[in-house]
Amino acid sequence: MDLKLINSLPIVSRPRKGLLEKIERSAPQLSEKEQELIKATFKTFDIDNAGSIQLDELKILLLNLNIKVDDEILEDYLTKFYEVQRSQVENIDLTQLFDFVLLILKNQSNLFRKLYNGEKNDQVKLAEIVENTHNDIKAIFNAYDLNQNGFIEYEELRELLIDLGHDTLYIDQANSEEAFEDHVQETWFEFDTNQDGYISFEEFIPIHTALIDI
Repeated sequence: MDLKLINSLPIVSRPRKGLLEKIERSAPQLSEKEQELIKATFKTFDIDNAGSIQLDELKILLLNLNIKVDDEILEDYLTKFYEVQRSQVENIDLTQLFDFVLLILKNQSNLFRKLYNGEKNDQVKLAEIVENTHNDIKAIFNAYDLNQNGFIEYEELRELLIDLGHDTLYIDQANSEEAFEDHVQETWFEFDTNQDGYISFEEFIPIHTALIDI
């Protein structure tokens, strides 16, 4: 297995439990690179060459792909997976693993799909950033400056908040979407200090600690 390739992938944000019905949001197929990485990881877990792995190994396998999900959310994905497969399986083969990973990736934002595929120069592992170094902050800033104009715009900040799981903070509320949009707006006004409609790198620096630690 090419561990360098595996470890270069960014950690995928926590899947949005309430949006599993909207899994069609990203491309319907795995890329060649994604299949290569999944296949290599699968082989390391299929020790006896049986062509399948047990479901209790699935979470660890996903971690090896830098896909981090908690037990509750993993169960949600498995439930959806069983619906697609039309049966509850005890083992999962490579083809089924492709389908399962695709199910997860389809529920991620387009940005994280791009990061997963290594389509940006700066690889960002949000869950692993523990120090407020200039390089870490700059890497995140560049990753979310999608149009590369040197600023974070409103929709780009919204994408960052989603990828950090802030939308899930309101998922149990009746008006969860409206509550999250209010959160985005409040965050925007807090950090766009000069109110010019853009967040500069200098304005972005406080976001690194304030948002990731929520």
